[in-house]
Amino acid sequence: MERQNELRAIAVEILEQSKALLNSLPKDSFTKESTFVPKSNVAKHVRHLADHFRLLLANKPEGTSCVSNGHAAWTVDYDARDRNVPMETDVEVAIKEIEKLQSKLLNSDISLETPVHLLAIVNSTDDSRSEFPSNYGRELWFCIHHAVHHHALIKVICIEHKIEVPEEFGVAPATQNYNQKH
Repeated sequence: MERQNELRAIAVEILEQSKALLNSLPKDSFTKESTFVPKSNVAKHVRHLADHFRLLLANKPEGTSCVSNGHAAWTVDYDARDRNVPMETDVEVAIKEIEKLQSKLLNSDISLETPVHLLAIVNSTDDSRSEFPSNYGRELWFCIHHAVHHHALIKVICIEHKIEVPEEFGVAPATQNYNQKH
């Protein structure tokens, strides 16, 4: 249970970092296009990283339906993301969506071992999905790691637009640990 609470708390903290950045952005910076990261802006990266958490939590079965080895199982398809949504144009909507995700995470008691069936497009010339076995803990860790990666891209965009961000924003935990020791 301790690991489960730790991972959930880290997920909430990563989303809190996104929210803090959004609250500190100059108004016109949320959707300002980047030349360093073409066809990109802060809004699109925030929507993208939030979508992964949303999609992980969206299809979670209620109760004991879809039980496998004593744990409920569900299917996650990270490629079924919504694009061109209000979250990509309105910073207040983005903040509210992040807060909803934080609340869902804080109020969940999903076992890290709960099976998850992951669907993914693995070939850019074919939109059929491949299925992979996984579990909730691994997928929650993936969402956290994926968010850090997108925070790094957001940091590049912010630097391009001369917006200060915390030094550790977008830096993976393993890298932070290494940097603290060296």
